[in-house]
Amino acid sequence: MPLARRAMVVADVQIGLMTGIIGSRVVGGLVGPALGWPAVYLLTALAGLATVWLLPREAARSGRIGYGQLLALLPRLLRQSRLLHGATTPPGPPWRGPDRCRRCAPRAGSGPRKGSKPGTTEAMKARMAARPTRGS
Repeated sequence: MPLARRAMVVADVQIGLMTGIIGSRVVGGLVGPALGWPAVYLLTALAGLATVWLLPREAARSGRIGYGQLLALLPRLLRQSRLLHGATTPPGPPWRGPDRCRRCAPRAGSGPRKGSKPGTTEAMKARMAARPTRGS
């Protein structure tokens, strides 16, 4: 695809997504009460099949791998990439509950490490306690 046309294609996809999301709520809201909830699912399946039938076929490209082959490569990629391995491996047993999520954030690089700034929590609590309330 020409480089100059890529932005238009992305815009078309985004417009289609938003139209589909909004349109599905309207159509589902009309079809559901009129024909019942199973009709909504049947209409959705028919719309999906029509979309697959109407979309143009993409010609096979040389040097590209198929989607199934790409999915088969993911486990090896997760094992070999230290960044991905650290982001996807929970640090504790799965039965630990919400604590597991808090402990994953520093490992994934998406939050500050525990103990990196001593006193931050206490300072924040003091600021929140000193802040005037709306009613006073």
